[in-house]
Amino acid sequence: TWSRQGFSDAAWNTLGVYTLFGTLEVLFLYLALTFLILGGVAASLKLHKPLLHNILRSPLSHFDITPLGRILNRLGKDMETVDLRLSSNFRFLAVAFMNVLQTCIIISISIPLFVGVIIPIFVVYLLVLRYFIPCSRQLQRLAAVTRSPIYSHFGDSIQGASSIRAFGWTYMFRARNVEKLEKHIQCSYLSLISNRWLSV
Repeated sequence: TWSRQGFSDAAWNTLGVYTLFGTLEVLFLYLALTFLILGGVAASLKLHKPLLHNILRSPLSHFDITPLGRILNRLGKDMETVDLRLSSNFRFLAVAFMNVLQTCIIISISIPLFVGVIIPIFVVYLLVLRYFIPCSRQLQRLAAVTRSPIYSHFGDSIQGASSIRAFGWTYMFRARNVEKLEKHIQCSYLSLISNRWLSV
């Protein structure tokens, strides 16, 4: 019976090939993650140092013209995007691209007719991307622009908390805060929905 038969040379060769592929995958994954982490740290340093240098050496008139929320937005949210999201998004992109490429190659070898189907779909997807990328960029810019007034209003509210309570303006400041938050959430929601639409 087959259970009493030993491994043939072909089976050992196949097992060796799979072991080699598994070892190479672990090695390349380790190298890729190492390069991504080091690259993310280098990008953060390269962007944060000049940004902080320029802000600390700006004339006082710059702080009179520029709202505090915009400065906090640059130092906070933008740097958080570079520090945390950029490297993980790039890793996800690389893994997803390799998975799609690998799947398409395997299916194309098994079913050659698949090539005639996937090429038009790929062309349509590229055409959709031509319109989607500028739209997504503008929506993200709107979300970033509407985030700055939230930071400014929050900072002003904390600095003038005693005056706000003394004059009884608590409700008015709370209503302004809710209004700014709703405007930002609307823009962020549109950006999120456009990304979900593309993924569907």
